[in-house]
Amino acid sequence: MMALVDILELFPADHHGAGRLKRSCSACTGVLERARSCSGVWYQVLDQGGRTGNYLEASASCMFVYGLAKALAWAFSTRLAWQRRKAAWGGILEHSSPKMQTGCLAWAIFCGGAG
Repeated sequence: MMALVDILELFPADHHGAGRLKRSCSACTGVLERARSCSGVWYQVLDQGGRTGNYLEASASCMFVYGLAKALAWAFSTRLAWQRRKAAWGGILEHSSPKMQTGCLAWAIFCGGAG
């Protein structure tokens, strides 16, 4: 999603492939909404929310929120994306807000490694 909205920003609007990329961006917003957990953020493995060892993952969630917000700002997506972005950002703030631990700022639920 991030790469898609970033390339759309640079892509010539009159290029024959621009419409296809915009439709892909719009489709991604729907897919992301269906994959988002009820907490507002996404799991590390999107379609395996209940799987043992899978967890809510903030770094990818931040990238999805960026993509949703930019898609809306560039009108590559609908107003519904704004509600999705707002709900996801709220989930990120609720579940991964920085906390002070031993004098250091510590973010929660960021990917420490995959695989």
